Amino acid sequence: PNTEAAFWGGQGGSLRYELGTVVVVRAAGGGARPADWSRKAKLQEAFGDFGHILRVEVPQGQNVAYLEFDDRRDAEDAVKEMAGKKVCGRHIVIEIARPRGATGHSSVHD
Repeated sequence: PNTEAAFWGGQGGSLRYELGTVVVVRAAGGGARPADWSRKAKLQEAFGDFGHILRVEVPQGQNVAYLEFDDRRDAEDAVKEMAGKKVCGRHIVIEIARPRGATGHSSVHD
């Protein structure tokens, strides 16, 4: 399955109830993601001041990270404040993920 399906619980027959608002973070310009993204605590540190993060997922081999905020306003604040900023030494592209079932194949418009 694609990375979005994996995040939303689309593999292994697991069912995931949506609890919060998901933010999609990518390293700008493509290429490999920063090595520090493998340590979820680094992403928690970078985004935790915006509000309570329910979950952080960093799919193996992908240039993407998903952060699920408890409150939509916190997620929106993170997107507004962090767009174009550096996280772990790389500029990022960040936006709110589209809900499951939305049209299109990607959550981020490059």
